[in-house]
Amino acid sequence: EMLRAFRPSPSKENLIASHVRFNQDHSCLVICTREGFRVYHCDSHTCCYEDKSGAVSIVELLFCTSLLVIAGAGDQPAMSPRRLNIVNSYNRSVIQNLPFTSSVIAVKLNRKRLVVILERRAFIHDLHTLELLDTLVTPPNPKGICDLSTDSTHHYLALPA
Repeated sequence: EMLRAFRPSPSKENLIASHVRFNQDHSCLVICTREGFRVYHCDSHTCCYEDKSGAVSIVELLFCTSLLVIAGAGDQPAMSPRRLNIVNSYNRSVIQNLPFTSSVIAVKLNRKRLVVILERRAFIHDLHTLELLDTLVTPPNPKGICDLSTDSTHHYLALPA
């Protein structure tokens, strides 16, 4: 029902979903388009946040908090796929921008870690300080295959080896 309510008419190409993702506890759904993105509460099926600042390739929401991690699709200089914007959606402020040497392919979050996947690298950051903790060299991973446990005690990360 939620996706049907957001389904664009055939004449609205900019509203075609380019990325769809649940948060870690499945309480919210993010839908990215060429215009921006929307965050929906799954229980009420209501849009709780909308941003129309341009094409977005990835949005990750930390559980049901105001923390968003956003990678642009490259249609505008401010929305580069080589930069992550860490955003507080409550006051619509950018906490920090993290630049990368190539396009961000995937992002994973738990309450302690931020993992950023490029085609041949995985960057592991402390979520609270955004300090880079480790950089892992990976085999080519153009689809950004990875997963991060949501358990804050055990930081399990699965990547191609």
